[in-house]
Amino acid sequence: MFKRDRRTAGRFAFYARHSLKCRHGTGIHSWWEPLTPTNEDRNAGDNRCEYLRLLPGNHDECTRVYSMRADTESLNAQLEHAFHKNRLPAWGQQRQMIIMLLACFAQNSWARHVCHREAARQQAPPGTAA
Repeated sequence: MFKRDRRTAGRFAFYARHSLKCRHGTGIHSWWEPLTPTNEDRNAGDNRCEYLRLLPGNHDECTRVYSMRADTESLNAQLEHAFHKNRLPAWGQQRQMIIMLLACFAQNSWARHVCHREAARQQAPPGTAA
């Protein structure tokens, strides 16, 4: 179970409900754990979002929500390593923006191609390739 609280400027804080059976008795301990970074996390240099998820692994929507994360992280790593010392090969903000937009366009084009290929494969009669 999770909840969302509205913060300032249209931002939200997400919380997950945790319950654990007490190992010393018969009671159950329950609490709301924040899933978004807290001030204590920032002071400690911790990134809570890397370790906690809004949906558990057995939730129906978990696969849909988290399936693209590895691809996104891979794209970010490719962009960082593609440029010498993590610098874009362009002078000026407008030219750098064009490079980033073209990289995103290429990634989205590939994702669209894969999506259409998979849809065609699923619509093909059994035993034939799309």
